[in-house]
Amino acid sequence: MTSLIQAQNVSEPPLSLRFPCVVRWGHCECLLFDQIHVAAAVPPCDASSGSRIPRAPHATDGASPVFLAGLLLSLAQLTLIYISLSGEYFEGHRPIPFLIAIIFDERPNALSSQYTIPLRVAHEAECLARKISRGNKPATPGSRASQELNDASRLIVSSSLHTRGLLQSALLSQLPRGALMAFAVTGLTLEQALTVLEAWQALDYTDDIATPMNTLLAEVQAAVPTDSGPDTSTSRSTPTTRSSQGALNPSARAAVLSIRAPREDVQTKRKHPEGSDGEPPEGHDPPPGGNTRNAKKLKKDKANLKQALRDEVALGVTSHLAGVVGEVASVVQTINVYQAAATLESFFNGEQSRADINTEIKTIINACKESCQIASVAAVKAVCNWMRVARVVSASGLSPHVFYSQEVQLKGFDKLVARQTFVDWHDNGMKCARLAYGGSIYFVVVLVLACGRERVKNIHKDEVIKFSHLIRFADPKNALTETDKAAVQLIQKSIFPAMTIIRKTWKVDANLIFGRQFLQKYGFDDALDLTDLDQSDKFFGGYQFNTFDYPPREHAPWSLELENFHMQSLKAKVYETQFNSLHEENMKPPFEKGGNIHQAVRDKVWKWTEDRRKEAEKEKPCMSHKGLKARLRNRYDAKGVRKNPDSYIHIHRKLADERPLQLLDSNGKNLLLWDATMPEDLRDHTLAAVKAAMSAEEGHMNRIDSRLRGKDGRMESLHFSTYNRMHTPGDDFPKDAYPYMVRRYRGDEEIRTNHNQMTPYASMDLVENQAIYNGLVMALKPMFEWLFETVKLNMPSEEIEALEIIVERMPLSTTSPFHPWSSMVVNFRAITPAHRDWSDKNLCGVFALGEFEGGELVLYEPGLIIPMQSGDFVIFPSARTTHFNLHCKGSRMSFVFKTDLAYSRWVKNMNGFEDNAFMPPFATTT
Repeated sequence: MTSLIQAQNVSEPPLSLRFPCVVRWGHCECLLFDQIHVAAAVPPCDASSGSRIPRAPHATDGASPVFLAGLLLSLAQLTLIYISLSGEYFEGHRPIPFLIAIIFDERPNALSSQYTIPLRVAHEAECLARKISRGNKPATPGSRASQELNDASRLIVSSSLHTRGLLQSALLSQLPRGALMAFAVTGLTLEQALTVLEAWQALDYTDDIATPMNTLLAEVQAAVPTDSGPDTSTSRSTPTTRSSQGALNPSARAAVLSIRAPREDVQTKRKHPEGSDGEPPEGHDPPPGGNTRNAKKLKKDKANLKQALRDEVALGVTSHLAGVVGEVASVVQTINVYQAAATLESFFNGEQSRADINTEIKTIINACKESCQIASVAAVKAVCNWMRVARVVSASGLSPHVFYSQEVQLKGFDKLVARQTFVDWHDNGMKCARLAYGGSIYFVVVLVLACGRERVKNIHKDEVIKFSHLIRFADPKNALTETDKAAVQLIQKSIFPAMTIIRKTWKVDANLIFGRQFLQKYGFDDALDLTDLDQSDKFFGGYQFNTFDYPPREHAPWSLELENFHMQSLKAKVYETQFNSLHEENMKPPFEKGGNIHQAVRDKVWKWTEDRRKEAEKEKPCMSHKGLKARLRNRYDAKGVRKNPDSYIHIHRKLADERPLQLLDSNGKNLLLWDATMPEDLRDHTLAAVKAAMSAEEGHMNRIDSRLRGKDGRMESLHFSTYNRMHTPGDDFPKDAYPYMVRRYRGDEEIRTNHNQMTPYASMDLVENQAIYNGLVMALKPMFEWLFETVKLNMPSEEIEALEIIVERMPLSTTSPFHPWSSMVVNFRAITPAHRDWSDKNLCGVFALGEFEGGELVLYEPGLIIPMQSGDFVIFPSARTTHFNLHCKGSRMSFVFKTDLAYSRWVKNMNGFEDNAFMPPFATTT
């Protein structure tokens, strides 16, 4: 429930608000989603008073641009604002909707060279909004115009820019359209912009922000024409400083508004989280001063607030933290923890061994292994030294900057280390000490071995506090949300056992890590045992964390053992069928091919799918191998076509859960491979790791009932793909020219040459979602290994080799984590209507995951129903088989592994560049 706030034309200090809220200026509404200060805004002129709304020279088609010079600042945050204007406000003029983004970075010099791209994006979004506004009526929710408007907002939000760069470019270059998207202003003139800048400049900012704002204001003042009018000539000679806030000109002073708290008779009563008893949400302070009635109400609510002590400890796992947990847990499963622990023991005892060297490749392998081991040891040593720095600074009672000035700089040690480097060491040490306080020194070691010290350094301090809290209280009874449960499960099954292995193999000697004199200085003797959790808490609890201490531990996690996954894949039971996948009747799809483009065709496909679903749902499962063999024998006619298109074979899952099941067509090619034998521990780990990486609270794993959602229920997808479709062919390029220097012409006119697609390229989803992609690849690594073994063991060699040769010839000679496929598509709420994946090469793999009922995969032409459950894997020819899902209840994801069919051109002749002088040939394989 959003709070509703009326803007008053008064001049008072800006107030901190409760968010989300709706801010109104007359008939204009702004929906604010985050905690910001609404500092200044010029109210729209009242149409009834006869005053005019300022208009820009480019106003056309009767659409009046709105002068809403709102100054809505969000420091180091992204705030989306949706502004909708009622038609009545303009007395006959059509309203213009806007979706804008305000971005302000507290680092004034960062990203200043990147503002040109956001300006272009903002311009495109504004043009799209204007195009929509020229229609006969305003955009309604769910309409195409509304969708286009949402697309416009994504254009703006997708580009991170620095507000200062945008303002400076927009104002000083005097854009022809006069648009300043960062102020949510259309038709803003230089004079009007200067008024807003002066109001902005009057706000109480620190020098690092105020100084560039003053510089920008001076530049804008210089750009304003001298005949701007009497109001500007008297007050724009010099930039106003923070110390002269009262010297603003009248128009600037009038622009500074505040948002008053609403009266209860004009506001819907605010709702707060359950149990809050009227208190504002955590992190949102009540506004200072303001309405007396509200202040009394807050005081009364505080008096009525009750405290209750509970056994459960709230974990508050964020999506990012859950992703880190998933990454660490998955890495622990893939590294040799025993060997790493033994290496640490050897290093700290001064007994490093050298690997035996026999052959050249073995020398390289051993050298790589040794360097990795040394790097791991060095990372652990660096972490321990950071904690020493942090302890010294913490014990002094000084801030790191003051400590550096007094204890480093004055003593002449500043030549050894720069100030910022020393401060970074301190900050990193405090992070590691807090993590050790929550989970012991062994938890820090596991983090470093799994992620590297750079990753540990880059964890934000807020996440460090939460991570330490989570590892300290990682008990199932404390897991109150799905994200909590996933994180706790990964910690207990992977991280705690890894800590146990390292503790058993390497007994930490505090004297060797921190130094005897160092420990004695802070009251610890040679007997300090960091493997004892009570002594560990006493040591790391002595750091000055400026946050809550922990209560005593209830138990230690050392008894848990690391259970390695049983990765052995099984040979499938194979059935040969008479189905001819290459017969023309089976090759022809049962519906029009343009089903993903035209709405009328989509509706027909949906109806066709619903009819087939009703037929398939009537089938009873085939419970035995004998029965399956008999039904397959009588299923197809002499041509290899299904005799009865209305009947299906529903294969019971027990036929594939002890040993994979494979069906071959009449040509000996794979018709279906269904493997339901994934070990239970690997299933659980994969589901928990994906939940953590994707965050169950982001809506990706919400429960659905696809039957109730109907044809309008949308499946969301992320295409982590490498494509070669729509590539730039090199057949006509000069053979001796570097392709990136070639331009194409049509007659005398140059046409666009897409140099980015001369070789296979990454999809936009992969480019824009690197963090999600990396997290998923890391979380799914054990699953990928199991799938690869299943594929190699059971698939016809010629079909797999056709896919592998593509992976082997990818640019940069890199491989694919989805080997033998080049791409992975992640589907959320994965219930699909009937379709064929025309752009897939050969075989497609589908891995189902989630907690659901139903969702069976149906292969229409062969007439097969596969009741996949979470952790099941299916391979079939998706390009020449019509397939769809039956209806499903629950949360269902699917991971689809595929290779772009157009990749064949790259393998054949490098997209036509094989004879180019700058293109070396592929390596030959035997």
